[in-house]
Amino acid sequence: MNSPVRLALLKKAEPFTEEFHARIVRTGFDQWFKVADGAPQPAAWKMNMLVLMNLYPVVFVFGALVGTPFLTNKGVPFWLALFIGNLASVTLLNWLVPWSAGYLGWWLAPKGPSVARINLIGASIVIGIYAVCLLAFAWYSGLPLHRS
Repeated sequence: MNSPVRLALLKKAEPFTEEFHARIVRTGFDQWFKVADGAPQPAAWKMNMLVLMNLYPVVFVFGALVGTPFLTNKGVPFWLALFIGNLASVTLLNWLVPWSAGYLGWWLAPKGPSVARINLIGASIVIGIYAVCLLAFAWYSGLPLHRS
């Protein structure tokens, strides 16, 4: 935003523009990722990975233990059961995402000369948690892990 080349181009374009607006694009998850004043937010892809890491188990567990047995199997319409599940999921994520972000802060905002290595290790851990959830939920569901 403050590069000399950009500023020079903006100056050169002034006769052709009436006004100029800039805005910061947010991810929508910023409230769950607290950073020190002036520090940049974590990369959007990391926030998305962390939200999915928390969201998938919450949705699955709620659906399996609450949604199906106590809502849809008791005659609650699907649209209402889905809304209740989303309400529960978002409420739980307000606690789970900041909690897990605290443990993975070293990955969300890496410091030092090994940023690429830290990014790889952190992403691998999160992907590993995805795999554990997928395997555990496949086992719980009684679904085959592969097709014959």
